[in-house]
Amino acid sequence: IFEERARFGRFFFRFPNGEAGTDVYDRVASFLTYLFRTMGGTKSAAFAEATAGEPRPRTPVRNYVLVTHGLLMRVFCMCYLRWTV
Repeated sequence: IFEERARFGRFFFRFPNGEAGTDVYDRVASFLTYLFRTMGGTKSAAFAEATAGEPRPRTPVRNYVLVTHGLLMRVFCMCYLRWTV
């Protein structure tokens, strides 16, 4: 498997029952599109809502925290900073 991976390319090789870096890249690009759309306040998901009690005025969310693993963070940086493989 590792010889085939070296020949095919680490980013493009898909392990059996796994995913390739290109699959992760597609998911991250889709997530970034959603994130930027909601950061602009065009969707209700961009607003914090009260979960109980009196409803409070909806306030735009200003901060996001991403908790992820190494590959996903590297691919996120690729998408966001337009890095190449």
